[in-house]
Amino acid sequence: MVASRIIDGDTIEVTDAGGHTEKVRLIGIDTPERGECGFKESGARLLELILNLDVLLVPGGTDDRDRYKRLLRYVDIGEIDTGLVLIQEGFAIARYDSRDGYSQHDRESKYIKADSESPSFCN
Repeated sequence: MVASRIIDGDTIEVTDAGGHTEKVRLIGIDTPERGECGFKESGARLLELILNLDVLLVPGGTDDRDRYKRLLRYVDIGEIDTGLVLIQEGFAIARYDSRDGYSQHDRESKYIKADSESPSFCN
């Protein structure tokens, strides 16, 4: 799958070899919404990390899709966990995990730890 479009800091579109596209919501992170501090910057950083690159979509949550029918996946490029990078650099926070009433996801403890150690982009 190729990351063909960045929708915002935590949602992308991927395209397979046959031209089929799919929206993907990154598991375990949250980035600012349109109009909030950091919205443009989080999307721009994700774009730098993955646009037009082959990405690995890794399942890791209880649900396969969210209420908007987006695939829920970790998005990796080789050894790089893009969600973790966004948290570490202050463009995202660890969210939508067992602290928020969702099931625990596979990388939750790593994301929460990174979040507690990372600067916030907007503070």
